[in-house]
Amino acid sequence: MIDSSKFEIIKVGLQCFQGKSLVNSISLKVGETEFKRHAKEILKYGAGVVVMAFDEQGQAATKAEKIRICQRAYDILCHPRHGVNFPPEDIIFDPNILTICTGIAEHN
Repeated sequence: MIDSSKFEIIKVGLQCFQGKSLVNSISLKVGETEFKRHAKEILKYGAGVVVMAFDEQGQAATKAEKIRICQRAYDILCHPRHGVNFPPEDIIFDPNILTICTGIAEHN
């Protein structure tokens, strides 16, 4: 697994990795254009991807937001009209399940 918050590091990892790798992670928080660019780069190396439930407005907190963001990401990755054509079997969604005791009031 290649894990970094900086896509430049992920890209170097993909270039060095032998065999099938998994990238942790990409999200729509960088915007749709960058999300697609990252996905295409990952696909070029045949890697799988973890997609976080974040978008341009931030982290999904409610069930409805998590579903909406994950469905949007799936559509962008898999629907031919978006030009990415990522294999569905190579996508793992992380809906950001929050722990019970984060200490953050809006998570209660």
